[in-house]
Amino acid sequence: MLFVVVCRDSEPGSARRQEALSAHRDYVDSQREHLVISSPLLDSDGETRRGQLFVVDFPDRAAARAFANADPFVRAGIFDSVDINGFRLVFQDGQRV
Repeated sequence: MLFVVVCRDSEPGSARRQEALSAHRDYVDSQREHLVISSPLLDSDGETRRGQLFVVDFPDRAAARAFANADPFVRAGIFDSVDINGFRLVFQDGQRV
């Protein structure tokens, strides 16, 4: 099942984010088989990171929550909130799927 995971930074542009970035990237790379989309959320300046968006494929919400909780950004307190919702893809690349 697909889930959208929206993570919001507690302090946008925080130095803690930079400190944990390498571990976060390694973790995300290790989860490739579950990733549909992974992208930072950016401020209106197009540079400052405000959070992270994932669309992931897991059997249930508990597995998606475990994925989010294991992210080094979560463990480092980078995110103020992590919301997980079921997701159904309706359009992709301008086409109904």
